[in-house]
Amino acid sequence: LEPISEERASSAALTSDVGTPEPAPEEGDAPIGTTPVMLTTARRQASGLSTASAHFVELGGDRRWPAVVEPRDGGRAEVRVRAPAFVERVQVRETGERVRRGQVLAWMYSPDVLRAEEELLTAHRWVSTASEGAPLTASGAATSDLEPAARRRLELLGATAADIAGILAEGRAQRALPLRSPIDGVVTRYEAVLGAYAGPENVLYEITDYARVRVVASVVEPHGVDPSVIATAELIRRDDGRSVPLELELVEPTTESSTRATRVRFLAPNGDGSLRPGDIGEVVVHSTARPALVVPRDAVI
Repeated sequence: LEPISEERASSAALTSDVGTPEPAPEEGDAPIGTTPVMLTTARRQASGLSTASAHFVELGGDRRWPAVVEPRDGGRAEVRVRAPAFVERVQVRETGERVRRGQVLAWMYSPDVLRAEEELLTAHRWVSTASEGAPLTASGAATSDLEPAARRRLELLGATAADIAGILAEGRAQRALPLRSPIDGVVTRYEAVLGAYAGPENVLYEITDYARVRVVASVVEPHGVDPSVIATAELIRRDDGRSVPLELELVEPTTESSTRATRVRFLAPNGDGSLRPGDIGEVVVHSTARPALVVPRDAVI
């Protein structure tokens, strides 16, 4: 670029030498320390520069983010004994096996549980004998409280109402009580070895519920992710291209230092179990319109 003298700035000179002049800037428009210059049309086209006014528009539309399927933190359950016990029999002995809530996983022998069963049967006999005889006295009323207390003790040791009903119906203590699954899910950890000793600190089974899974999208946005602009979202599966509706769970408040990406978590229904942890896909987010100050991409240097 070279300065244009006032003599050349006349209409005739600009038309013949430099081309059509740009409008002269008004006083105060130019930044301090700069000088207006003029370029020919050919020079402007060769430089590839374009200019435009910045203005507000309503931005919205779809966004696509890579995502991976993970298990939910709240979908995991650990199966333990509540008193020291020995594994008498193992029913479920493979990881990956689907189990139902209340299904028997193993049978456990515990001296503490066996003692509580005998106390329940003794209290039940006392109450039955007292009810067949004379009306309860003060001591008889105290005797009637023994059975609920013994039942409560067994429940605290892990026995279910069905187990207690079976003990009372049979009329004798059972050597081993069943260890049941607390939720529907898949066995993801198995430590119940036949004959092994287990205490409350030992995890015998880990059950994971995959009826709902977490879909985590990695988002690289210079200004972060605003949850309010996410209207709806869906997961496009990589294997078959099917669409799964998603529910926004959380935009994590931290950014990964290596990738500078923000983790956006969604929840997806998975009743058929077709979504497995580790599956990858693409989250399509339908955003609500919002005002934004924009310029053409080519105008930014």
